[in-house]
Amino acid sequence: FTRLHLMEAQLSKAIPGVDLQTIFQPIIDVNSGQLLGVDASCQWRTENYGLVPAKDFLPMAANSGQLQKIADCVLESAIRQGAVWQNMSGRALMISVAIAPEMLTIPDMAERVHQQMQGESLSEGSLLLVVTLNSLKDLCPTTAQSIHHFQNLGIQVAVNHNDTEYSALSQLKSLTVSAVKLQRHFLESITIGEPAQSITKVVVDTAKNLGLDIIIEDVQNEAEFRALRALGCRAVQGDYISPAVSGDEISCVVSEGTPLLGNIA
Repeated sequence: FTRLHLMEAQLSKAIPGVDLQTIFQPIIDVNSGQLLGVDASCQWRTENYGLVPAKDFLPMAANSGQLQKIADCVLESAIRQGAVWQNMSGRALMISVAIAPEMLTIPDMAERVHQQMQGESLSEGSLLLVVTLNSLKDLCPTTAQSIHHFQNLGIQVAVNHNDTEYSALSQLKSLTVSAVKLQRHFLESITIGEPAQSITKVVVDTAKNLGLDIIIEDVQNEAEFRALRALGCRAVQGDYISPAVSGDEISCVVSEGTPLLGNIA
């Protein structure tokens, strides 16, 4: 057996909440530094390979048919934790969870998620399911209908994509998605100068004109942070602000109520 086969076999036996642990990266207000929400993901604790981040084992999980098990684990944990933080702070935080597009069309998926939210008393509109699409032109009608169904149940849907064409961005409005997440490549040249910011600015302005919230991920340094604020972006996440941490660590942030970034000028 190759290392890949051995890891796949171990992953199939991984216990949610024990071997598969949900972690949360803070999403903050770029102006105040206050916590707006979290982006939930998963890490896998193994005996032979140590701590394996999601980016290294999710492709393997997809190939071996284990992706839904992991997504269900993250969703359940994120909803439960979100309700805890809501009770602590007296306000609903955004709970962002990435899922595969095909999961939107699983029968009764929306109803199951909605029941979990009701069971934990998590406010409607708090959960944001993020779907990655390489191109909105390839979006099938069934997925579009499913997005409407989730939204009607108070479960927000966002699109994480890399399509910069205006027609594709405009299509987001017809899908009734709540937000758009911009990937790392939108930031790679943002600090060089105005011409380099043009694509990012067009995307941000278009999303705003469509009434969509914008979340910028993978912010890595102060220059990017300041450039995004100058463009009028509000919600950002990335290692410059904080890496993904445990639910207990987020609970401390919620309890203290202090900005994650101090002295923002």
